[in-house]
Amino acid sequence: MSGESLHASAQHGHVDRVRAHLDAGVDANERDEEGVTALHWAAINGHDDCCRLLLARGADVHATGGALHATPLHWCTRQGHVQIMALLLDHGADPLLLDSQGFHALHLATHSSLVMALVYLLQRDEFQPQAALDRKDRQGHTSLMWAAFQGDALSVDVLLQHDASVHLADMDGLTALHWSVVHGNRACIERLVEAGSDTSAREHKGQTPAGLAQELGSWPAYQAAVASVRARSRRPVRTLVAFVAPTVLYGAMFQAAARVPWVLAPLVLVLGIVGGSKVSTKLDLLQNLVGKLDQLAIGGALTVTCIAVSALALWLAEITFTRHLDWLRAPPHAPKLFAVAARDGEILALDV
Repeated sequence: MSGESLHASAQHGHVDRVRAHLDAGVDANERDEEGVTALHWAAINGHDDCCRLLLARGADVHATGGALHATPLHWCTRQGHVQIMALLLDHGADPLLLDSQGFHALHLATHSSLVMALVYLLQRDEFQPQAALDRKDRQGHTSLMWAAFQGDALSVDVLLQHDASVHLADMDGLTALHWSVVHGNRACIERLVEAGSDTSAREHKGQTPAGLAQELGSWPAYQAAVASVRARSRRPVRTLVAFVAPTVLYGAMFQAAARVPWVLAPLVLVLGIVGGSKVSTKLDLLQNLVGKLDQLAIGGALTVTCIAVSALALWLAEITFTRHLDWLRAPPHAPKLFAVAARDGEILALDV
């Protein structure tokens, strides 16, 4: 056996040397000068074989050590070693145990912006919405608040998809939306507003998220995020208008053209086209007033509508001109022919 200690062997992943130490009678739970076990060192460095060997030889998954009095699960979670996390949890590690700072495993995964570790923990029963998903640390911060504070839009999105609450506040009355404006990540702000965050919520000093954003210099990002969410909320109405308005307008135009004398039909068509362009211009101005809208979606809707209206126009035009052509062929003022017949001495006039 070399001069390398059990803890150094576990730290470097030297599984054969770890086995030699254990075979020589070294306790698997022996602590080094920092009060840390070999399992801590193997876990934080992601050495799966060493962890399995130590656990098989009786290493304690709940052992705390180091400056933060953390468990091996805390250590490997900070590094995002999902395989080691799963191994420790399978051996009975408690993900809800707190370190000396008051953080459990989900807090630590969020701190490190390790989305795979976060997703893995969110599949466990301990972190379901009705369980500890929104459990706070000692300052009243939830995992969602930490993700928002760090500007980690991906973690915010994952937590929201698992029903993390946007309505909770910390000891200072700050919600996740308040924390999101610290770094001013627009994507984070947008997701939180979209999820139903209260934009008028006030922390204990009376600041709303908007007021805090102005104070911290993240107002442009906050304003753009809120405007984007509001614009999307109006999208179904805008899309409906984009389809219905041209259809109704041009449908009425062709119906009118079909009912007037044929010499006036071209004038009705011209007036309808000019009127339609005016309406489209007004709609564009309205869109600019409302905010930045999805021009591609509106343009696509109008294109499809125009194609449909063009087909309708050809059909109505054919009906209109066919009717007037028949009228020309058989003028309504053509003189009628009469036949005169006599019956029993009475003269009768008959149409022919």
